[in-house]
Parts: sequence; C-alpha cells; structure tokens
Amino acid sequence: MSTLMIPSSGATCTVLPEDWTSRLVVAADGREPSDLALSAARSLAGSSAFRVISVLTTSTSKDRPQGWSAVPQSPETLLAVVGTQLRRVLGEDHDAWVELRTGYPPAVLASFAELQAIPLTVVGIGQPRVLDRLAGDESVLRLARMIRTPLFAVAPGRAVPPRCVVVATDFSATSLRVARLARALAAPDAELLLAHVSTPNGRIAPANALRRQAEALQTGFCGRVRPIDLQGDAATELLALANARGADAIAIGTRGETSMAASPRGSIGTVATRVVRCSSCSLIVLPEEYD
Repeated sequence: MSTLMIPSSGATCTVLPEDWTSRLVVAADGREPSDLALSAARSLAGSSAFRVISVLTTSTSKDRPQGWSAVPQSPETLLAVVGTQLRRVLGEDHDAWVELRTGYPPAVLASFAELQAIPLTVVGIGQPRVLDRLAGDESVLRLARMIRTPLFAVAPGRAVPPRCVVVATDFSATSLRVARLARALAAPDAELLLAHVSTPNGRIAPANALRRQAEALQTGFCGRVRPIDLQGDAATELLALANARGADAIAIGTRGETSMAASPRGSIGTVATRVVRCSSCSLIVLPEEYD
C-alpha cells in the first residue's frame, strides 16, 4: 500500500461564491419530488429570488415520468403545471421565475448549470426507497454522472439546511472541497461527521490527517465537526453511518474511473454511485472537475 499525500490547505477554500443564494437554480416539473426542491431552495435562499428550470421531456427520455397523471406534452402545459406548483409551494407572492428547456432532463440540467456557472443546482429525490428507485426513477444518479457543478438532491423528511451531515473524505483535493461545501450548506449549529474509511487495498493516510482536517474545518464554524475513522467497504460504511446517526445528508465527491476523453460524463466512481443510488437521506455532490 502506498502513502497518501495530503493536499495543501489552499485546496480547502470556499467552493460557493458570496452571492450563491441569489444564483442557485431549482429543477421543477410539477411533481412531488420538485416540491421538496422548491421548499429547500426557499430555506437556503432566504429572501433572495432564485431561478427555476423546467425541462419538457422528449419522447426518447430514459427518465420515467412517474408521479404525473398526464405527462405535459407542450411548453404551455408544462409552464401552467409548474406555475401552479410554485404558487402552491411558495405562495402567491413568490419571486421565483421559470425558464423552460426541452430535451433529456439530466443532460439539459447539467449543461445549463455548467454554461451559466450555477453555484448550486437543487433537485428532489424521486424515490425514497432504494428498491423503488432501482425499479424506476434514477434521474438523480444520471444527473450526478453528467453535472460538473455542485448538486444538492433533497430527500423527503430531511432538514434543510441539514443539521447532521456525513462528509466523506479521502484527503483528496476534491474531498476537501466537498467538506467546505457541506459546511456552507449546513445549518449554523450543525454536526458534521467527517468520515474516512480505511479499505484493505487503500492508501495509507499520514498520522493525524483526519484530526487535522477536522480542526481546519472547525475553524470559523459554530457547529461541531467530529472526525470518524472507519474500516471496511467505503460505500457500505458511509451509508451505515448516515443511517445510524439519522443524518440529513451525505456529502461526497465524484470522480471518473475512465479518462474524460473516453467517457466524458459516464462514470462518477463506484463509491459515489452506490451512495447516490442507495442513500435514504439528501445528497451533497461535488464533481471532481469543479474548481
């Protein structure tokens, strides 16, 4: 096993700009999962206005339109559905505005976020039960595989802002940025469980690396950062920790397992895939490419 090199502290800079609350984007289509996303965006943005993007699904879309009594077939119909949803969730005097796109929803959302330099995209998790999700809507996983900007996927029954977050770290530059992103999105008095999983074939981290990262993350944070060292299969241990602690969210970085030239947006790593697919709580996802 090789020794893991820890990035310099400069890699832990804040990943969200100061005006991020007024620049976040919410995906909404009239269905129940996007009710969660809209409510979460209002909690995060406070008094700031935010944009809503709605995608008219093409007939070739792989996403199953579960939760619609009738799939909107025209831009006018979709705008009417989303308009009704906004009034129902945010109130008659809401100040969100809607932008309509057409195509395959995960690809459209990922492209929009990248081209517009969106600091945070908020979506709802469609199926809270893993077996239901595997049998149907895996749009969050598809989006996580394509997006190159920060993503917050909101699960039912979880606090927003999160009050307890499992933050996965392997001491890479990406995981250090993930920790900063989780801290920025968490409640001011939240508990961050900074978790490192030592695997049998993994690299050896320098002594006290987890404690040092926790101390750096604690600086300027009113909540509490708890370093947690685990052993075993990374995805299994992270999911088990989140379930045991009743975490509101898991924060994790994604990384491709093949070259970007060979598979530009097709893989996010086996650990991240299993966490996104199997988590019953909300997800804070930061792509490796984001800087």
